[in-house]
Amino acid sequence: MKYTYRTFLFSVALIFSVYHASADTPLLSEPDATVNENDSVVIRLNDYVGDIQWQKSFDTELWEDLAGETHDTLLFIADNSAFFRAEVIAGDCDPFYSDTTFIIVLPDEDTFICEGTITDPRDGNVYSMVQIGSQCWLSENLKYLPAVSPSTTDNLTQPVYYVYGYQGTDVNEAMESDNYHNYGVLYNWPAALEACPAGWHLPEDEEWTQMTSYLIDNYEDVTTNNIGNKLKSCRQVNSPLGGDCDTSDHPRWDAHGTHYGTDDFGFSALPPGVRSTSGTFFWKGEFADFWTATEASSLNAIGRGIYYMDGSVTPYSNGIKSFGFSVRCIRNLD
Repeated sequence: MKYTYRTFLFSVALIFSVYHASADTPLLSEPDATVNENDSVVIRLNDYVGDIQWQKSFDTELWEDLAGETHDTLLFIADNSAFFRAEVIAGDCDPFYSDTTFIIVLPDEDTFICEGTITDPRDGNVYSMVQIGSQCWLSENLKYLPAVSPSTTDNLTQPVYYVYGYQGTDVNEAMESDNYHNYGVLYNWPAALEACPAGWHLPEDEEWTQMTSYLIDNYEDVTTNNIGNKLKSCRQVNSPLGGDCDTSDHPRWDAHGTHYGTDDFGFSALPPGVRSTSGTFFWKGEFADFWTATEASSLNAIGRGIYYMDGSVTPYSNGIKSFGFSVRCIRNLD
């Protein structure tokens, strides 16, 4: 039987087949198997006498006992393809084995997978993606630029788009600049809210927290004090990593004696600088400020900052909505 259902980022097909252990091995009746839409599988053994030990194998040659699985029902999350069977021992008799249940987990043909690149159909820009925990992020700053304004344009409520250092209004001219190619677009908060392509969105502050918490909780060498360095691109002036990481060519981080990017997880944060409410651009090479979709007040929204002179990811609630910050999009949960 084949069961197909949607989960985040992929569909899973579970195919149950029956394989006999061997011609000379006593067999029990075929176990019942069911699938739930939360990715869980239930295999139940019927009509047996003795003590049960459920086993798992990836090749039907080497079997391992599943710790604690000694009841007639086996419940687990299907996250990879494997074989399952029940070993039954009754007294001094040789073991008996149930039929083997083969579970295949494979992606559906039309399902989104968080790897490689995507192309924004609005302008043809191509972006790399990275999966962190259960989330799929763009690993580049967004470049969507339907209009462009000089840094002196200030607006709290209507979308405004900037390219660092560009002081005109010609979109094609702005898109030819090195800063556009290296660092993407700076958005005021109203523009950031609607900038991501279809199927993606500006992350809430809670989604940033989910990402940073996942890394801190699952990697012993990641802490609140160094997670920013782990997420930074390694491109930096005088990077101790050497090679292509040690560069003075943009895009890159300014030099710092203590803090340097290692890009452990492929997030590749780069510092495009910001557009300030004073009507100027500043901090290129030093600051990467990202909007979140979380509003703090009628004047402010929450942002996240990664800085050349610090190793953390800094949340702050005083980002004035007319600031020009970068955007990192996250995949919708559909």
